[in-house]
Amino acid sequence: HATPLTHAVCAGHREMVALLVAQGADITNRSYLGYEGTPVSLAIKRGRTAIASDLQSAQTQRRPKL
Repeated sequence: HATPLTHAVCAGHREMVALLVAQGADITNRSYLGYEGTPVSLAIKRGRTAIASDLQSAQTQRRPKL
C-alpha cells in the first residue's frame, strides 16, 4: 500500500516530505505504488534528487549511535 510519504515523494512535494519525516514517517517502509522500494529509492528512480538527499540525511540522523 502506498503511504502519504510515498505519494509526496512521487509528486515531488519536498516540503510535505520534510513535514512527514519530521512527524515520524517511516522512511524505511517498502510500499507498492507501481514500484517496490523505500521512499529513498523511489525518489532516486523518479529523479527527485533533492528529496532523495533529504531522506538519506534523515536516515543517517535516525540511526542509533553505537
